[in-house]
Amino acid sequence: MRNVPKLLFSMLNGLFVLFGLRRRLGDMLAKTIVINT
Repeated sequence: MRNVPKLLFSMLNGLFVLFGLRRRLGDMLAKTIVINT
């Protein structure tokens, strides 16, 4: 049971990283769309 908080923390960290990556990818896509049109 002592590893549960660490596991939870790593999962949350992964989620934040994924959301950050998605936002960054969205920004990149928006920029390319703006440049192309």
